[in-house]
Amino acid sequence: MDSRVIVIAVLLVFMFQGTADAADNSTVDVLVIHSIEGTRVVNEAAHRVLQEYPDRNISIRVRSSPQIVNSTPEEVEALLNSSDVIICNYLGTEDYTRILRVVTAKPEILNGKFFAVFDGASGLELVKMSRINDELVFTGVPDTVVSTVSRALRVLQPLPLLETYVNQYPQIALWAQGEGYYCYRNVPSYRNQILWAADVWARGRNMTLNVTYDPPVAVPRELLYRDGKLYGNLTDYLRDYPIDPAKPTIGFIESESNMLGGGTAHMDSLIARLRDTYNIIPVVARYGENTYSAMVRFFTTAPDLASFEANSTLYSPRIQAMVSFSTYLLGGSASEKVKALLRFLNVPVLRGVIVNTRTVDDWLLSSDGVTPWSQDDIMGQAGFPETQGLIEPIIIAAAEFHSDPVTGAYTYSYSPIPERVEKLASRLTNWVSLRLTPAGEKRIAIIYYNYPPGKSEIGASYLNVPESIHEILLNLKKEGYRTGNITGAGELVTLMIERGINIADWAPGELERLANTTGVILWDAEEYLRWFQGLNPIARRYVTEGPTAYMEELLKMGLQRNVKAETLMKALNSWYAEMKDNIKSSDKASEGLQLLEVMYTALRGVIGGNSSLWSTFQAARNSFMLLAIPGLCGWGEAPGNVMTVTRNGRKYIVIPGILEGNVFIGPQPQRGWGGQP
Repeated sequence: MDSRVIVIAVLLVFMFQGTADAADNSTVDVLVIHSIEGTRVVNEAAHRVLQEYPDRNISIRVRSSPQIVNSTPEEVEALLNSSDVIICNYLGTEDYTRILRVVTAKPEILNGKFFAVFDGASGLELVKMSRINDELVFTGVPDTVVSTVSRALRVLQPLPLLETYVNQYPQIALWAQGEGYYCYRNVPSYRNQILWAADVWARGRNMTLNVTYDPPVAVPRELLYRDGKLYGNLTDYLRDYPIDPAKPTIGFIESESNMLGGGTAHMDSLIARLRDTYNIIPVVARYGENTYSAMVRFFTTAPDLASFEANSTLYSPRIQAMVSFSTYLLGGSASEKVKALLRFLNVPVLRGVIVNTRTVDDWLLSSDGVTPWSQDDIMGQAGFPETQGLIEPIIIAAAEFHSDPVTGAYTYSYSPIPERVEKLASRLTNWVSLRLTPAGEKRIAIIYYNYPPGKSEIGASYLNVPESIHEILLNLKKEGYRTGNITGAGELVTLMIERGINIADWAPGELERLANTTGVILWDAEEYLRWFQGLNPIARRYVTEGPTAYMEELLKMGLQRNVKAETLMKALNSWYAEMKDNIKSSDKASEGLQLLEVMYTALRGVIGGNSSLWSTFQAARNSFMLLAIPGLCGWGEAPGNVMTVTRNGRKYIVIPGILEGNVFIGPQPQRGWGGQP
């Protein structure tokens, strides 16, 4: 571990080693503000201080960014005014703006206070207002330097960077010590930061706190995690968790901020599910260059980053698959390097999604899954990762929020969703199995466009689909796949017309002809029904009876789980708005909207505690179902009557297509409206 400290010790800072002789009766009121991702760790550090020094008259309040954002200007002013020490480790755009407006309107609030802003990501104006013992920190310091030092968190070696600028601008030495603590975001570092800031303020008023703290120390930002322990190198990790050469190896990559924000329950759950089948290398790294460096160090056989970059052909991957829990671009500013590394690894990379703005109940009852236009938005969770080749975003955990009665902090921890953890584990297992299966044994499906049903619609946007499919078959054959013996696009077209088209219900004779054609698959409906019964009951009723049954089942589940009425109403209102828009476009809008109002009012009453209104809802729902509005009344009992035939009293689903070798070529499943189920 690098134990270098900032040379500013010689200049000024570390004559404040955090020791003093006697306690003073005055109270030091400390306020720490942090993004919600870091508040949990800061809060733990605050409790450690209070436990270590219960008699030092140190009071600590911790606030997350959402708490500041949800406060009025008067409340923010009162919070700042009642604090002696104000530490702003990270501020988002909204909380930064709120605090800036308050201190700009009433700068006298900061008189006599320790006020330090340690991250300039949201702006430099507040950083430049930092003042320690009534001295403005950045007087005479160029904005370019202010920007650089207030972003030290984002470089690979923050302490040497800060040392360089302290040597040039000694007036920032004290502030740089606080920045040094912030750059290594863990409980001991934040504990030292709180005690250091309180001590600095107290010394400026000839008070002594008799507290002890250490200077900033560089700690690894590329770590391995397992069972509550962190490892700085692979040798130590593999001593506790040796590689079994008979098992495939899976890599996890998680960002430091995610782990600091919500803990490790999501990783623990997935590790518990996979550990008997796989070797697991779980990596936690600082977002950015550290992510790239850690992936090279732990996921390849290279001894270090420099060796890998000098000649990557000398090394090989350690892993057969990977799970990324990181949002947006993996590696952040180093995303292009990560993309090249992923090409080198050449393994499937799945996205384990954590929703940290919603509880498990909120997520279960939501219609969109992730929160639009937030850190959980669909682009951050799925869109950007997909540009790097990451696949299958599956939500495996949501947040559980907590309010600390001692510090007032609003924090969260991750709450795994067991069935979703199982889903991700199952998909990962399938991908690893596919990777280890020889090409000649792999089975492939090629699906093409066919809407409306019939032989005249097997193209797509003026593309030559048969020719393209034939080219794909030729390339697959070169790679060792079993692709059959189709001689060319002409033969493929003949086969597609003969047995590779959907049949609408207005041509029952044609469906019988297709079902009797050699090679066309008839899937036993009983087998399909067994699969269908394995689906979530809410999903089954949604398919068979439509969105009114879906909302009934959703609310019943919410009430059974004792979900808050506010959350249930949010789900109901979203459903109501969507239903209203869809009914308006139907030819039975008048009757449909009237019945919707009855259902909506009844369900509001049920949420309010009047369970007798279920009967009112059911009566209106039954009438609504009789309207048979396409898409809003479900598709009937499975398997339905689209593409189905009966043989010897037994029902079968007709699956059109061509099976050549291990390749199935067929049309997309028929859309319900086109087939009029």
